[in-house]
Amino acid sequence: MTAAEVASDLSIPVKQRVQYALCTRNAEGECIEFPPTVSARTLLESKLIYWLKSYKALLKYVSIDYFKIFDPNVRGSRSGTRYEIKTDNIIKFLEMFESNEFSKPENKGQFRKE
Repeated sequence: MTAAEVASDLSIPVKQRVQYALCTRNAEGECIEFPPTVSARTLLESKLIYWLKSYKALLKYVSIDYFKIFDPNVRGSRSGTRYEIKTDNIIKFLEMFESNEFSKPENKGQFRKE
């Protein structure tokens, strides 16, 4: 299976999907390094958030809609802005999304940037 197939396979637990998709591999395909943070671009390319197709949509998720969950490290300004996201926060977001935590009325707007 490719990393993209694993990332969108919901039968695999979230933590294992994230580790498989973001891991740096050697020639034999073994995981040699798991990054503590990833860029927004890497997150999009890994297809872990499989329902988003564009970089602009992902940036809106990270920087506005779910800012309190992703808690990105923001570097630069304007067109040079870069977002670094902790892998633990990605796991937390995916677990909340797949368990429908965001659809509960008490959570409406709770995770947006103020």
